[in-house]
Amino acid sequence: MLTQREKNILHFLDGKGYCRAKQIGSVVGVSEKTIRNDILSINYKLDNIAFITSKPNSGYCLEIKDEKNFEKALNECEPDLPSTPEQRIDYIIKLFLTENRYIKTEEIANMLYQSTSTISTDLKEVRKTLQNYHLSLKTKPKYGMILKGEEKHLRELESDILHKKNESSDDQNHDIIAQILREVTESYNFQISEFAFNNLVIHLVVTIDRIKQGKTITFPSNYYNDLQNKLEYTIAKDIASRINKKLKIELPDSECAYISMHLLGKKLQNDQENTIIPQEYNMLVQKLLTELSQEYQINFTKDLNLQLALTLHLIPLSYRLKYDLRMENPLLESIKNNYPHAYIIAKSLANGLSKAFDKELSPDEIGYLALHINLSMEKEFINIRKKNIILVCATGKGTAKLLEYQYRQKFGNWINQLICCDVTGLKHQDFTDIDFIFTTVPIYDSVPVPVIETGFILDQNETIRIEQNIDDMSSVSTYFPKDLFFSNLDLHTQKEVITFLIQKASTLYTLPNDFEEMIWKREKIFSTAFDNYVALPHPYKPCTKETFASVAVLQKPILWNDKSVKIVFLISLSKDNDANIQTFYGKLSKVLVNSSLLEQLIKNPTYDFLIQTLNQIKL
Repeated sequence: MLTQREKNILHFLDGKGYCRAKQIGSVVGVSEKTIRNDILSINYKLDNIAFITSKPNSGYCLEIKDEKNFEKALNECEPDLPSTPEQRIDYIIKLFLTENRYIKTEEIANMLYQSTSTISTDLKEVRKTLQNYHLSLKTKPKYGMILKGEEKHLRELESDILHKKNESSDDQNHDIIAQILREVTESYNFQISEFAFNNLVIHLVVTIDRIKQGKTITFPSNYYNDLQNKLEYTIAKDIASRINKKLKIELPDSECAYISMHLLGKKLQNDQENTIIPQEYNMLVQKLLTELSQEYQINFTKDLNLQLALTLHLIPLSYRLKYDLRMENPLLESIKNNYPHAYIIAKSLANGLSKAFDKELSPDEIGYLALHINLSMEKEFINIRKKNIILVCATGKGTAKLLEYQYRQKFGNWINQLICCDVTGLKHQDFTDIDFIFTTVPIYDSVPVPVIETGFILDQNETIRIEQNIDDMSSVSTYFPKDLFFSNLDLHTQKEVITFLIQKASTLYTLPNDFEEMIWKREKIFSTAFDNYVALPHPYKPCTKETFASVAVLQKPILWNDKSVKIVFLISLSKDNDANIQTFYGKLSKVLVNSSLLEQLIKNPTYDFLIQTLNQIKL
């Protein structure tokens, strides 16, 4: 029977003519030597059905003699043998998880029909993956390697593998456990998200599997004292009792404690139930939101919904940090890509929480915080769009009403209050909360707000011009001075780029002496590079008189910590309150998440294109 890799080789060669071993190996993911060995095996197995011929300086070519039996042989390929490097890495990890013994590299190579050098390369990636779970492969000369680490970390690894591969549903106990968990949580009115529910089912599947292998979990005695008086421990005992009844598997108290930890870390909190929020959590959130407001010039402290949401979020988060529980975020990559600025702010929030709890927050946890931050920012974007406008018209009352109707119909999303008057009535207006005056006639008297002259008929060009004024387009453009836009820069390191942009910015703005030091302090706390070839370096706190952005489009991508970067936006926020900062953030974020716009900026790296792009963005 053909192996999966042999099948891949045949599919690749079918109808292609001659191909060299190196080319086949790059596609299949093995060495040229392995390809040659595989071809010998294929020719032996497919005798009188097909044959792979070789030709000097040309390579290998597939000749099919019996099409019907050839297709039949392909369909009989071994389904479970991995063929790609990724599949082999997963296979090797599962092997070490299930085999509690020393395993040699040669043994794995024989299992997978691979060379030892190929398996050695795979093992390097296996070790990297294991490090993320605080696990390692311990080597003993002449014996091989064995997987070592705490039981809870071994279970986390196995649970993540099952979840990502969606293999837990194949376990014969999966549906029984899911039904038990559903019944128990409903009977106690215990609220849990569907994702967390499925995650807990997988955890229980793994728990039962490990108990069958004689592997149980242990905890310090003080953990039991903390847990035994909580509702979650009672629920865990009920779950264990029903599992014992249905599956004849007894879960010891330590396993009940572990289940209760997961329940504490996954419980949904809301402001409708009688949830007791520790005072120190409320004070901590207030303190951190005050720091964020000062750092990013966005007043998060006035958003009481955000404060409540974060305080409630801290309750299960504190248990996850205390008991070292992983909480996967299925939306993490989407959050990073779609809400980059919220994710940056969430990193700052996570840094404060890490200090408070003395535990580092994972990117998954930061992603959850970013969702709360983004919701608050979105509400602010809605608020900043509303403008108070005076509409001056010299015609009669009926035509003035018609013009007012046009404005409300076309610009209703931006208008909070629209006041109509004539030139004479303008003298008696209170301009305290007025943002603009739009007028169909000249105004000769001095007024304290911008005046925009417009026609009585709002055609397409006139509509666009008014939208740009109402939507603060011009104010955003001032944050991006033309003298601080640089294209096709031949710089090769992160430090070179930052130093260059700072030096150029210092010719237009007064920068503090430690400006560069403040940028590197922020980079040390967390990297400002994203997955879309963009970096957003900035000082860890507002430190300049004006807010500005310096932009660099590089000739070639550079390595920015662990990511590849070609566009750099160096941002500095004003120490003083800036009325238009939300618009600045909003438009910049829209650029950062739009891959098409970034690709166009790389192809057309001009200042005019950037400003035109910003002007076209609507919040």
